[in-house]
Amino acid sequence: MNKFKPILLGFIIGVAAITPGLSGGILAIVLGVYAPALDAVMTIHHNFKKSVSYLMPLGIGVLLGLAVFGLVMNKLLADYEQTVIYCFIGLIIGSLPSLLKEATKEGIRKRYFLFAIVAFIIGLFFSFAVAKNGVEASASFIMLMVAGVFLAMGILIPGISSSFLLMQFGAYDDVITSIATLNILNLVWIGLGAGVFFLVTAKFINYAFKKHHGYAYFTALGFLFASVLTAFPGAPSIIDIFFALMGMTGSYIFMKKASDG
Repeated sequence: MNKFKPILLGFIIGVAAITPGLSGGILAIVLGVYAPALDAVMTIHHNFKKSVSYLMPLGIGVLLGLAVFGLVMNKLLADYEQTVIYCFIGLIIGSLPSLLKEATKEGIRKRYFLFAIVAFIIGLFFSFAVAKNGVEASASFIMLMVAGVFLAMGILIPGISSSFLLMQFGAYDDVITSIATLNILNLVWIGLGAGVFFLVTAKFINYAFKKHHGYAYFTALGFLFASVLTAFPGAPSIIDIFFALMGMTGSYIFMKKASDG
């Protein structure tokens, strides 16, 4: 089972990256693979075999998560959008205790909250600015590369929901369709955008989480709270509340076991 564990963890991260309201980066942290994966990327030129052996099954899992869950996400959002979003908000709330435990493991300072507040404001501003502009993107190679950047942001920057950014940018359906139909050309452009963003920012993000642990994690929390607020779909029904509670409970149990194990 240990051989399949990295694939399973990658699958969960991939699902989060394509699910509105969830952050692949947040799940990577609480699953314990965020820092090791960044380390593997940063040291790949020194320890190529070791880094690739760690990253490959994780990457396969991420791709599987994107593909498998991408097949059902359009249908779910089309028929049960509000209930689905409430379920995902529940998932986020359930993951908070594990994330807070990780964020405060080196202690807590008042200045951390300032970084969280600034990140929260930036997250709100960015989300509302994109939504207000009402971008209707066509499936050009530029749009697909930007979509790849958003996907990478959701995995590299904890608290960022790449799927919400894609939806507000008008590219979510195109990305889901490209993944579900294995449109190789589109996937190449998406992968190129993600790769460029990853190369440009991975070193900085790795440094931030290693050298400024508390600041980085509280910044992630600020982005996370902003994504939850902007995702809020309106007054819930009884069914919405039920699925939110189910998501919260399931997420809490899963994250607790993952972070403890």
